[in-house]
Amino acid sequence: MLQVSNGQIGCLKELADISCYRQPKQPLKMFFLFLLLCLVFIIGGGLSLIGLISKNHRSLIKAGLIICCIPIAMIVIPLFFGGIINSFKHKPASNELVGEYQIAEIRNLDFDKATYKKYKLILKKDSTFILTPTPYIEICDSGSYAVDYSFEFNEISYRCGMGYIPSHIDRQFGNFRIEFIVGDPDSGQSIFFEKVKAENN
Repeated sequence: MLQVSNGQIGCLKELADISCYRQPKQPLKMFFLFLLLCLVFIIGGGLSLIGLISKNHRSLIKAGLIICCIPIAMIVIPLFFGGIINSFKHKPASNELVGEYQIAEIRNLDFDKATYKKYKLILKKDSTFILTPTPYIEICDSGSYAVDYSFEFNEISYRCGMGYIPSHIDRQFGNFRIEFIVGDPDSGQSIFFEKVKAENN
């Protein structure tokens, strides 16, 4: 079953703020990578400073500047190209989301692939939805939904009673899928729904 943390329960109670529902924890390795980049930058800066003080060590200054550029490049280049790639990914409007979906992919969950077509998600023009009861997804069978791209990873919110359950619009080139995160976002457990009918009347 879907594991719900205390933080997620708190989000369900806070109707005004659904963005806290999915806040992936930063892996510890990213922290150490950041420290390593800082250390490399400091070493490069130190070499350049020693070269300036020594006056006749132009090669030392050059080497220090090159070393300083390494961590800067490792941060700036992925951000720059990541932003460009993301801008070309399809961003569906609310009317494009309307339609019938079925499971297309499941990651790191015990699920019978032969039953994928059995589970359907229908998003209607009147901002209501219908969902076939699906393992690992604890959400009501029907309710209302809203789309807001200002909430990263929580672009679609489904209202069930007094709370909200979010899902992510997995944007791709010329296409998109709706992703439900199961349990801890860092676990890699997800259920992806893909549109099979453009519209459901």
